[in-house]
Amino acid sequence: MKQYVCQRCSYYTLNLYDYNKHLKTKKHINKIEEKPTLPLQTNTDSLQKRECIYCKKFYSTRQSLWSHLKICKEKNNKDNNDRLIMEIKSQFNDIESKKELLTSLFTKNDILELLHNSSL
Repeated sequence: MKQYVCQRCSYYTLNLYDYNKHLKTKKHINKIEEKPTLPLQTNTDSLQKRECIYCKKFYSTRQSLWSHLKICKEKNNKDNNDRLIMEIKSQFNDIESKKELLTSLFTKNDILELLHNSSL
């Protein structure tokens, strides 16, 4: 089979229809209007890497990183941990408010006992 190649855009296809369609795209037209550029570098060090902030894995495309983030176990663990931390904080605040209420009740009880004892 014949391979159709647009070297300017690094586009390859085996289908003439797709090649002709590519020739009409904005990407191709913009590349043609530009001044000639150097050939694409294939050195992997020059490629922009995208890192998962949760598990520190690297991805070459934004789409692959996005797909990974939907299933990243470290992210899910972090989300679960964050949820648990929020729940614990809420329970702690609830305990603190009950502690203040108990302290107030004990104080009032002591006052009532003193009043009762003094009236006897």
